[in-house]
Amino acid sequence: MNRNIKPFTDLIKQRTGLAIEKLCKDTVNEKINDLMQLIHLDSDAEYLQLLINDENEFLKFLNMLTINETYFFREDEYIKIFANHLIPELLEQRNNTRKIRILSAGCSTGEEPYSLALALMEKFGPAYYNFFSITGIDIDNDAINIAKKGIYREKAFRTTDLYFKKSYFEKTDNKEYKINDYINKNVKFMTFNLLSDTYPDVLQNMDIIFYRNVSIYFEKDIQKKIFIKLSDILNPNGYLIVSSTETLTHSFDNILSLIKINDFFLFYKGKKVPENQSLTDSALSLLKQSTAAQETVKIKPENTGDLFDEALLWAKKKEYNKALDIIKKIIINTPDCIQGYMLHAGILINLNKFENAKEICLNILQSDTLSMEPYLLLGIIAKLENDFEHALKRFREALYINSYTWVSYFYMAEIYQKQEKFDLALQKYNNVIKLLEQKHFDNHGLTFFPFSFSEENLMHMCQYNIKQLEQLL
Repeated sequence: MNRNIKPFTDLIKQRTGLAIEKLCKDTVNEKINDLMQLIHLDSDAEYLQLLINDENEFLKFLNMLTINETYFFREDEYIKIFANHLIPELLEQRNNTRKIRILSAGCSTGEEPYSLALALMEKFGPAYYNFFSITGIDIDNDAINIAKKGIYREKAFRTTDLYFKKSYFEKTDNKEYKINDYINKNVKFMTFNLLSDTYPDVLQNMDIIFYRNVSIYFEKDIQKKIFIKLSDILNPNGYLIVSSTETLTHSFDNILSLIKINDFFLFYKGKKVPENQSLTDSALSLLKQSTAAQETVKIKPENTGDLFDEALLWAKKKEYNKALDIIKKIIINTPDCIQGYMLHAGILINLNKFENAKEICLNILQSDTLSMEPYLLLGIIAKLENDFEHALKRFREALYINSYTWVSYFYMAEIYQKQEKFDLALQKYNNVIKLLEQKHFDNHGLTFFPFSFSEENLMHMCQYNIKQLEQLL
């Protein structure tokens, strides 16, 4: 059905700030069809009016479209910093006068706030609840209901130490895992829209806010609005933590200070940087484009290049863990090194960690919409996930920026061939051959080029496919 989804996506953006149009159009169409069938409506106009007037129907629609892909101990380096550095410091400042208040903003189905509770349980024992208050909020009411139940499938433990699963979860008859009742009752959850005009008292005076992997579907102006709102509910000397790939998109002037702890960036509410932590001029100048002269913690440009070459070499040898260790150093010290992020995403794709790779690509596009490689990588991921229409869209976007990128044409040809659109497949294979004849083999557009075939192999492959297709036309 050739539906105009813009009125629907505009309504969601107006009420929540979410840029749902970044999802595949077919996905949005499919969800609209499903919901309209459930309530026996045939008219798009009637359904849109219902969404405008009926809050419950709007929430059902929103819940169907929001993505709740998460897992326990995601980016656990930040959780270690939380438990081993931030909490001891705040406990000392608190001086037994009140609980330390922790917020997981955009908590989805609850894995993040429960991970924080487990980290505190390990460090302080069952009495941790006397010292800490943990709250998780999300706009998706269905996700919050799952969080309150605390029951999870195996996929949620993909990076979790087996110790935690055995110690704090009980296996159910449905082969799912239910979190310990004590942990469950001591983490509070509520449905809440981060774009709301006012935040209730229960969300005020936070000491630590985790706001990770939430903002990739917000436009830049909405990102800033929410960042300001979160900074407003943060106590002085409090911390706001975004994911490692989101730091670039939250470098707003005069809101929070960017600091570095154990080689990781986070935001701090205060003019004076805490002891043993250094405000980095490299981060501020690159992320905030500030000209103020401050102390710097950075690598020399030539060293960054050497490190990148070393990481790329390890990646080509399929020593991915070694490559990722080096990439971490590059990104920490040179936060605007786009090649570092792209190499990271390319490796994650080869490790089948598609969601993580998507996050990196989408965050780069937030800061640079004309960066070609993120579109290309998003297309490759969509193709691997058999989301062919979305893949084609991404490959076209890559070609708008660089029309010499033969990889886009090659993958489009393969998709059209699978879809039995033989004339289009033939056209794209011919495009690849034309570019190869013009000596554009090296213009593939990928930082990490994992293909083992040569230019000659590629030429023969395309010629063979063209012959096969010509017989079908």
